[in-house]
Amino acid sequence: VLALDEEIGFWGTQAKDFRAQLDSVEGNELVVEINSVGGDVMAGLGIYNMLRAWAKDGKTVTTRVTGVAASIASIIALAGDKREMPKNTFAMVHQASTFAVGTADDMRDAAEALMLSMAEINRALLRALMAARQLDGVD
Repeated sequence: VLALDEEIGFWGTQAKDFRAQLDSVEGNELVVEINSVGGDVMAGLGIYNMLRAWAKDGKTVTTRVTGVAASIASIIALAGDKREMPKNTFAMVHQASTFAVGTADDMRDAAEALMLSMAEINRALLRALMAARQLDGVD
């Protein structure tokens, strides 16, 4: 079991630290327990992609929300081949936000980065919804 029990990114679990934990996993099954308010989108997308890459070649990732999966942590929860979320847990998805200081060019760059982040988040949501739709036999 790997646990994400704090903020994602600078103030908590950083992608490089998660990679080190993931690299030490033995076997073909992994459970990731999540109780996080979220955090840095780029670090979270990195963790999501690491889990999807680990799940190739017959390996299975189960994500289990143990309290809250908010913000980017909710997207990480979607990385599981199997997702568990007891009735007394919570998930929250929202549009990414940022702040920027500088010139008009700096503001445009920040807005573009934000839009690209949201596009990746939307892709992860769409993949999860399409997989659920196929599992439920809905057309």
